[in-house]
Amino acid sequence: MNAIVYKIVTTPVGKIVMGATSAGCCLVEFYEKEKFKAATPKMEKLHQAQFIEDSNSHLQIAEKELREYFEGLRQQFSVPLDIKGTPFEMNVWQELLKIPYGQLVSYETIAKRINHPHAMRAVGNANNHNHIAIIIPCHRVIGKNGNLVGYGGGMKTKKFLITLEGAAEADLFDEKPSSQITISSVGKASVQKGKKAITKGTQAIKLIRKAALSKGQ
Repeated sequence: MNAIVYKIVTTPVGKIVMGATSAGCCLVEFYEKEKFKAATPKMEKLHQAQFIEDSNSHLQIAEKELREYFEGLRQQFSVPLDIKGTPFEMNVWQELLKIPYGQLVSYETIAKRINHPHAMRAVGNANNHNHIAIIIPCHRVIGKNGNLVGYGGGMKTKKFLITLEGAAEADLFDEKPSSQITISSVGKASVQKGKKAITKGTQAIKLIRKAALSKGQ
């Protein structure tokens, strides 16, 4: 049987389990032991593979790029992905991959872009079934009225990720004509191709996390 090699890594938002097949990264989820244990059989059936605590080149690249993302040094991911889902879910996830770093869109906008304008709830369900968090950026999708709505990693984590990418909560409520909500000038330094992104690793991450969490309280 094929293998899904996996590793649990520590990040500023807690533990994340990452997995990859020989085709690409297939798993980036916020780690909860029981939740992961319950999801394992479904993932193994989906990929016709067995989980093995090991590594491969795709997993190594994914881990490196995720670390760079949290350090503010990466805005796009290049690791190959091994995505499995229904045709509708695949359409939604492909659309999520088009959302640029530093921008937010509504569920309604995603529904319109995949030619299912009334399928906001189904878009939300597809987001919930996204097994590759952050890399497939479902955290950049919010309610039409600016509400953050739900997130598999929790609302504090969603706020943290949006804040890390430069968003201010006051800017989440006015959707632009392009149907994208642009990140505020508060975070433009970290959006400009990383030129002024965080460069001091762990110390900077701790400061950002503290600020994000205080906003969420």
